[in-house]
Amino acid sequence: MSIVTAHRNEKSPSGAACLSPMPLLRSFSPLAVRHYKHVAPLGLANASCWHRLELGVITLILVLLNWPLLYGTYNSAMTFLPGAVGAGEWWRVFAHPFVHVTWFHLSLDGLAFFLLYKDLQQQPWLKRLACVFASGAGCMLVSLWADPMVAVKGLCGLSGIAHGLMAVSALDMMAQRRDKIVSQVGLAYFALVLIKCLVEVLTGKMLFAFLYFGLVGDPVAVTHAGGMLGGMLIWLFFSLTRHLVSDRPRGSTGV
Repeated sequence: MSIVTAHRNEKSPSGAACLSPMPLLRSFSPLAVRHYKHVAPLGLANASCWHRLELGVITLILVLLNWPLLYGTYNSAMTFLPGAVGAGEWWRVFAHPFVHVTWFHLSLDGLAFFLLYKDLQQQPWLKRLACVFASGAGCMLVSLWADPMVAVKGLCGLSGIAHGLMAVSALDMMAQRRDKIVSQVGLAYFALVLIKCLVEVLTGKMLFAFLYFGLVGDPVAVTHAGGMLGGMLIWLFFSLTRHLVSDRPRGSTGV
């Protein structure tokens, strides 16, 4: 999350002109000017610290929920099972994406998730967390609707959320109209993820499943498509909200 300090000459409610602080600072000591110039870097540093804290909290959650892997088992008490959730174990809804069945499963999903989540560090923290929750919700709901075996075997893992973050990252790149190369790369990126998810939905099998070596449990083929759908929807929500706010006419102030 970056903080950009902008200076604008606008009319205040009282009708007086709002002056940029830089000319005022220049009229004082050079020390004041140096202090002003360091405001933005300090803001960026604080944002970077906050982002590292987020990553630290997520890492701690992954470690705690996957601790049973040290003993050759996995945390079945935290996987998503509709029957258990209906019986009152609501925490499974929020915990299951962070649970993995093997260390290979955890390493594969965790690496992809952290790389993609780090790519969102320029976004507000609310949007980052909303993208994670929306992708997870899409993954869970689509899997529950399309695969009845979820009610028996359960659901866990971060790969669905990772595909949602892929969609968000690709859409962000596509939205950069001023840079055609970045926009075209984003379009190709989005198309590849979409084709991959569609192939998995139509075939009922994970693409590149032979690379899993049977170490990721029994993959649910529609989870990636569900995560991507959730990521697309939350990106559209924030995009439309931003446009509605920016297009809203400013009210005039009386004198």
